[in-house]
Amino acid sequence: MDLRAVPTRGEHERQRLDVFPVEGSGAPVVLFVHGGGFVSGDKQVSPPFYSNVGRYFAAHDIVGACMNYRYAPAGGWPAAAHDVEAAVSWLLDRADLYGGNPQHLIVIGQSAGGCHVATWLFEPSLQGGKQDQISGAVLMSGFYEASRAARWRGTGSAKIRIVSATTFARPPSADTCLRTRAPR
Repeated sequence: MDLRAVPTRGEHERQRLDVFPVEGSGAPVVLFVHGGGFVSGDKQVSPPFYSNVGRYFAAHDIVGACMNYRYAPAGGWPAAAHDVEAAVSWLLDRADLYGGNPQHLIVIGQSAGGCHVATWLFEPSLQGGKQDQISGAVLMSGFYEASRAARWRGTGSAKIRIVSATTFARPPSADTCLRTRAPR
């Protein structure tokens, strides 16, 4: 299988999305949003950092998508959260062309990327987008006001589950987590 990325472009030079397709159809889809302290970072930073993420998922029959976003201060706040919305929208419309099932889309944000995903998910002024069309989100190593997010998201049709534990006695496999749609 060819694990090369299929690049896509937005209007700004940083609005880039690499998609790592899988054979067949109906695979889960993961969008990875890299970190970088809000002013640096890239979806293709050399191993062992971000350049392996999309390939890893594709090698495990999960469509991988890795995005770049506008650095601060380009576009102002919350430009990067708008970039997350654009990438999610693009994947929801086209994941099936790359072997994916858009009904099983997980968004993962790491560090600054986690903050951008959290902003996209929970900032009231950004609501009305595609937030309720994803299966779940993973926010890693960022900073968030979880109590505000839980209060806000708990009132809508979607539910949020905040996991504060950092270790599991027996962690579930990534495949199990991604192929099971969270109850709404």
